[in-house]
Amino acid sequence: MTHWTEPLYYSLFYDTDRYFNSKGNFLLAKNLEGSFMVNPPFSERMLKATIRKINRMLQSSKDVSVIMFIPDWREINFVSEFTKSPFIKDIIELKRNEYKLRDCINESDIPGKFKALIIALSNYQNIDLSYLKNNLKYIA
Repeated sequence: MTHWTEPLYYSLFYDTDRYFNSKGNFLLAKNLEGSFMVNPPFSERMLKATIRKINRMLQSSKDVSVIMFIPDWREINFVSEFTKSPFIKDIIELKRNEYKLRDCINESDIPGKFKALIIALSNYQNIDLSYLKNNLKYIA
């Protein structure tokens, strides 16, 4: 999970990632507010835990916006339910081979080999997603 206005991110392995400015495990973080980009590990267990955490954040009284990149696993019940959240502002469906993932280490593009979703959620009343839609090229 990356926070958009501060140079920080959360990761599963604080012991090694702290040297790269990780703030630790996102699932254990408290009092989060602001705007975040979330790209959880693609495992059912981690995805379910991340969705639970995001729902709790959105239900808080703090201002929270989240852009989440996940595989299109709507056949799994909890993902299907999540895509019907009252906090959903938009869902962008990405088809196989119609988007690219950016390999930042090798500075190369990798064709997306699976269907994916970009889900925008917010508890803000008014949020403009036009920048996201107009500038969507890569998932880093």
